[in-house]
Amino acid sequence: MERILKAPVIRGPPKTQKQVTDFFSREQALARKKLQDSVARRQERGPDWYANLKNNPEDNWEGKMELRRKQARAKAAGAAKRAEKAAQVAADLETIRNQDKRDRSAALNLYNKYYKAAFQTKGKIVGRSHKRQQLATVAKLLEKNFHSVPVLTPEEEQEWADVKKLADKGNRKRRAELKEQKLVKEMSKMMYVPPVWAIGEEPKEDNDEEQVYDEDGDDNQDPDVPKKPPLKDPFFMGITYNAATKVHTTVGPLNTEWVSRFFKGVYIQLMMLEPRHWWPLVVGSARDEKDIAPNELRVHQIKIKYQQFDRDLCLIQGVASSLYYCGLAGAAKAMTGLGPKFENLTKPIALKEIKKDMVECAPCIGVCQVFNVRNAKKSTIRELSIDDLIEKKTRFPTLVIPFGKDGANNHSFVVVDDLIFDSTQSCALKLCRESLDWICGEGGIASIDVALRFNRGYRTKEKLPYQERTHW
Repeated sequence: MERILKAPVIRGPPKTQKQVTDFFSREQALARKKLQDSVARRQERGPDWYANLKNNPEDNWEGKMELRRKQARAKAAGAAKRAEKAAQVAADLETIRNQDKRDRSAALNLYNKYYKAAFQTKGKIVGRSHKRQQLATVAKLLEKNFHSVPVLTPEEEQEWADVKKLADKGNRKRRAELKEQKLVKEMSKMMYVPPVWAIGEEPKEDNDEEQVYDEDGDDNQDPDVPKKPPLKDPFFMGITYNAATKVHTTVGPLNTEWVSRFFKGVYIQLMMLEPRHWWPLVVGSARDEKDIAPNELRVHQIKIKYQQFDRDLCLIQGVASSLYYCGLAGAAKAMTGLGPKFENLTKPIALKEIKKDMVECAPCIGVCQVFNVRNAKKSTIRELSIDDLIEKKTRFPTLVIPFGKDGANNHSFVVVDDLIFDSTQSCALKLCRESLDWICGEGGIASIDVALRFNRGYRTKEKLPYQERTHW
């Protein structure tokens, strides 16, 4: 074979029978050489697991059994892992379903008690004025029921701070997340648009008022599962407000999963109970307990009597703390006792309710002046600018809901004299531009959305006992 492989190769077509025989002999020798080289390489690598199984009959059987047992264990572990994952997914879905039931039940109670009358249009002329009044009424109720719709824990706030750092470094994904968070802060109204079903494929309507629940909290009716998906999925629409440019922008459609990440379930269910109507967002924002104002802005000798801590009660707790400071301890205690009812109300309804409660609890200053809101009976607007708030000090409590430059509009505080009563803090803040910028977060304060100054008595000769002072 070596001789044949080393023999010279004659190029061109064969001219004799010997050249033809040598050609085929060389091809056979090359094939044998290739096979020998392959065997040599396998021998150099040594025996593999399959070759070891074939050493002898006993080793062969034991190896096969061990391999089968190993494969069976791996298969069982994989099945157990898949079953555990499926059980976790089922548990999560059941948790979401039960939470949706509770949210819908709470939303239905709120709707029947506060909002149903606002949406009833039977026998009424539905024009621009009616829609504007309807929106104002619903907003006030929502402000009373919901003090903070966006839901972000302190840990999530820290995560967003990390996201912002990465976005500043040029991370595109983090920039998109930051833009999404800004959109949530600037959102001022939202609307739910229900799904579109084919004729005959509509799901059965749940009669929530007559729905019966067992002792374990589950309803005794099977959930309705449509046979076919809707022709058009449900979605939400939103309106954002940029405080710097004072421009409203319609955004959407927003999918339901995105909305559920940032907004409370009860608020979402309320929107679903009255679809195709704009629902205002609510006021109220809790801070992390470690989020303390700079020392140079704090007035340490003036303590905040009623702090909100991790609850979204800045509206009512701020008013109660200012009343306590002004010497109306009984009125302050009565107002803070009304806190739970304000937790699920939107801004316009909460403002309406707080005006009613002030008349009852603190009649000596129960009547208020409203700033930056158009009066239905008057075409003029009583304006209150940031400079007016700082320079024209007054001893009467002034409830302020500001607009931040980042679009945020979910917090409130109360001003008395040269003090700011922010219920997220342990002591009062100085009434100055720096304090207002710190309260409104990144970018500072842009403008005052609405303000209520309680400065007149209601059917009483009593006067506010507090006299104007200077504290810093």
